[in-house]
Amino acid sequence: MDIDKKGLWFIVVLSAILSALCIDDGHNWGGDFALYIEQSKSILAGTTQELCEANKYAMDNSRMMLGPYLYPIGLPFLLSFLYALVGLNFVVLKVVCLCFFIASLPFFYKLFQNRFTNNTAALLVLVAVAWHPSFLTFSDNVLSDFPFLFISSLTLWLLYKQPKLNTQHQVGLAILISIGLLFRSAGLVLIPTLFVAQLVDYFQHQVPKDRGFSKWLQYLIPYIIIVGIMVFMDQLYPRDDSVYIHELLLNLGSTSRWGSIAYYSYYLGKLPISLSNKFLPHTIVLVGSGLVWSLALIAMAIRWKKDLVLLTFFGSVLALHILWPIGFGLRLVFPIVPLFIYFVAQGITIISDKLKIKHSLIILSLLVAVQGVATSIHFYKTSTNEIFEDKNTEIFNYIKTNIAPDKVICFFKPRVLRLLTERNSVFLTNAKKILASEAEYLLDYRYNEVPRDPKNFKKLKKSKDLVLYQIYKD
Repeated sequence: MDIDKKGLWFIVVLSAILSALCIDDGHNWGGDFALYIEQSKSILAGTTQELCEANKYAMDNSRMMLGPYLYPIGLPFLLSFLYALVGLNFVVLKVVCLCFFIASLPFFYKLFQNRFTNNTAALLVLVAVAWHPSFLTFSDNVLSDFPFLFISSLTLWLLYKQPKLNTQHQVGLAILISIGLLFRSAGLVLIPTLFVAQLVDYFQHQVPKDRGFSKWLQYLIPYIIIVGIMVFMDQLYPRDDSVYIHELLLNLGSTSRWGSIAYYSYYLGKLPISLSNKFLPHTIVLVGSGLVWSLALIAMAIRWKKDLVLLTFFGSVLALHILWPIGFGLRLVFPIVPLFIYFVAQGITIISDKLKIKHSLIILSLLVAVQGVATSIHFYKTSTNEIFEDKNTEIFNYIKTNIAPDKVICFFKPRVLRLLTERNSVFLTNAKKILASEAEYLLDYRYNEVPRDPKNFKKLKKSKDLVLYQIYKD
């Protein structure tokens, strides 16, 4: 085994260890994870339609849109096998999701490898990806982000691995992109990426004019396959995405889009210094984020022809999530985090070459590596199990035992409560709206505006974080 392969294995194995240190038994409050697990249970029980109706009620009657009625089938289908074997074992479920992140690292290395003058530079960039605190700590979640990251890395690698897009290659890409769509609706971003790769293929290989039409017919094959698979899966596992489309169209001109732009600009820019806000003034962090973006933009401007497919994917992911109707978060753009770090590294290399500075990428790698190791050690020593504290479990068991299954409970995490108690829930914070709703109980978690007048809210049970009330309406 040569030194480059040894280096790759070292980076990947240590990433797995550092990530595993962050995994705790239990889960944070989250919310998305609960629906994924509920869907996996419903697949096993044959109750998907009932779950869809229950979650539709919860989402439509909450103060904001918390998520879709159902997620794509990919992750729930995968989790259903695990749930059948081990039940609600969060450690096992998290480890399986983590495996997708670890499996994506060699593909990102392959993408980097041919874009630097030596393999050592590619390995240093991979360190900044594999040991990044954002990825390491995310291992403590049961979500579809790591599986989709893996599918994205594999798709990008395949687009570059094959110098010429033949029919067999395009069929494989179509199936892979379809799998991506079955894990995340955001898998749509792989379609414009494929289209640009086809354009590059067409013009690079100078297809003769008499074969141009047949070549474009060949390029249509993956789109026909993708549409066919998605139509078939929609019949097999119907989902209602109308709520997403409605919110997307409603918010196209909203000022909240500027908030999304600011958010992603800030958090992508501070990726190399992700812990800086803990010990540096906010103004300095903003300046640092701007400098990091400058390095990335320099590389993008200089390398746009060579990295056109990567830039298409990067821009598509970023644009989609700036417009995405339900919140924002760095995890949503995980597939472009390695690419952003790559462009920053290219910017550093370009500037260093101009100034004749050697080994500049070592600073980037060390900076991220120190933050990653420190974060993993901290997470190892700290409990992240917010839900399954003993007192909280007592209240969940009380609800299952003493409250009828058809009663509605007001709670800030409706999907979590339904997973743990099998009682439907809505999220409302205003006391008047709570009293006007169909909710007959309120499980308060420091969010709700509970009035002092005891005639409407009778306390039934209390824990450190939760208070259960019965609601009496006038």
